[in-house]
Amino acid sequence: MIKTLIKVVLLCVCIVVAGCGDDDSCGTSRSLVSIQVTPTNPRIANRTSRQFTATGIYSDYTTLDLTLSVAWSSSATNIATINSSGRATASNPGQTTIKATFGAVSGSTTLTVTNATLTSLDIAPIDPSIAKGTTQQFTATGHFSDGTIQDLTTSVTWDSSDPSKATIDPSGKASALAIGQTTITATFGAISQQTTLTVTAATLKSIAVTPINPRISVNPSGTFVQFTATGTFTDNTTQDLTTSVSWSSSIPAFATISNIAGSYGKAAIVASGVTTITATQGTVSGSTTLTVTNALLLSITVTPADPDILVGGTIQFTATGHYDDGSTQNLTSLVTWSSSEPSVATISNAAGDKGLATGVAPVQTTITATSGAIHGSTELEVELD
Repeated sequence: MIKTLIKVVLLCVCIVVAGCGDDDSCGTSRSLVSIQVTPTNPRIANRTSRQFTATGIYSDYTTLDLTLSVAWSSSATNIATINSSGRATASNPGQTTIKATFGAVSGSTTLTVTNATLTSLDIAPIDPSIAKGTTQQFTATGHFSDGTIQDLTTSVTWDSSDPSKATIDPSGKASALAIGQTTITATFGAISQQTTLTVTAATLKSIAVTPINPRISVNPSGTFVQFTATGTFTDNTTQDLTTSVSWSSSIPAFATISNIAGSYGKAAIVASGVTTITATQGTVSGSTTLTVTNALLLSITVTPADPDILVGGTIQFTATGHYDDGSTQNLTSLVTWSSSEPSVATISNAAGDKGLATGVAPVQTTITATSGAIHGSTELEVELD
């Protein structure tokens, strides 16, 4: 009964909290007192725009950005209009009151639209270089006849001379598509300014190391794990970097890892413990955790199960170890392989070919994988054409 009552109370509390908002509709002590609209009494040139911000001031002296929550309005829409996100656009010289309203509370400021004319335009940054697949934000700053300076980034018309190299959107953000150069132009009326954007080859931004956080038993001895490093570049392409990164193990006493040709990324298990395996290229690196356990081998499964091959054909067998901690492990290169009837099929124990069986005569043989006292087997049927 008591537990049921507690659950009901908690449910009611959750409903009340979920229904409460910043307008104090739930009767809490916090209520909206006023709204401050900024910038205060700005001046902008005709045919330009300005972003306004609405800040709510509450009874507990906290503040909250309400720019996207208030209802915006302009008292003289023939002078300037304002959209739902607080950006005002001037259409004629004069003055208008910009108001932000939330419930019964509002705040306002005066926007003056002048007859000032644009005398020059600046673009920034100047002649930047960016990697393929990345973006660059450009800004445009206008200098006017009345001595004022104004951000015109969203008022100018942006253009890229070679959209195959890079495109640019109305907000001034350029997206690099291909290696090369393009001219970025900002235009306002009869005045324009240009800069050169150079797109360079894609650069490496991250490295993923797999398998992710593997658990490997130290039994049997000689166990290893092959790690792979995959690089993701700024153009979102990926590449196998296993042989080009620098590999390291944070605790070589638990596992070492190779930087030698032919065995890059191959970690040799030494003793139980936890080590971090890291792949590094330049200033970029990626890592994963390797946990080495003392788990005991319980059984071995040989796959594929009961396959058929033709005389002269080959088939690759895999040995999977099952451990007392519930984990599994590929033991193909660690077990000893045998065929009960070598005259029917042979199976290799040579490095690089371990577990590869070859059909000799059309009969049946048993393929066995052995590690210490543990073994697993399957039947192999060899057939004529």
